[in-house]
Amino acid sequence: MNSTEKLVIQLIVHDMKHQQLVIGLSGLGFDDTGRNCLGVFENIIMWLPIEGDELIGECLKAYMGYMKKASKMELTETNEQFEALAKECYGLFVACVAMQEKQDE
Repeated sequence: MNSTEKLVIQLIVHDMKHQQLVIGLSGLGFDDTGRNCLGVFENIIMWLPIEGDELIGECLKAYMGYMKKASKMELTETNEQFEALAKECYGLFVACVAMQEKQDE
């Protein structure tokens, strides 16, 4: 695993944990009205980079699906439960980059 892959996976893991906490707080009556977004998705697509509204939209839809799965996981003190899901999600970004490269040919 290279350093870029490790970093992106760690960012995804932290976004999953954050999403889980925000949803948990919302369930307790603390509504953030969308103000607590970390912007991880935007940073990842800029860094890899992924371009084009349609491709970005498809990646975002899938990414949010992963965030939804993560939000339903058991709340623990560690982030271990998110590792496999984050790696799968990273695979999504790799596929998006490959799709973009194919479109650019």
